[in-house]
Amino acid sequence: MFVFSIILLIIIIYFKNVKSFNAGILTALSNRIGDVALLLRIA
Repeated sequence: MFVFSIILLIIIIYFKNVKSFNAGILTALSNRIGDVALLLRIA
């Protein structure tokens, strides 16, 4: 999942636009929160 998150972030930020950058950061944070929640649910 971590690699997928990094690739998604790079794709979104690639467009070099402020809105795209903000969306990329929001997506990365959402993915981190989801990954942590998944790990807590498994443990």
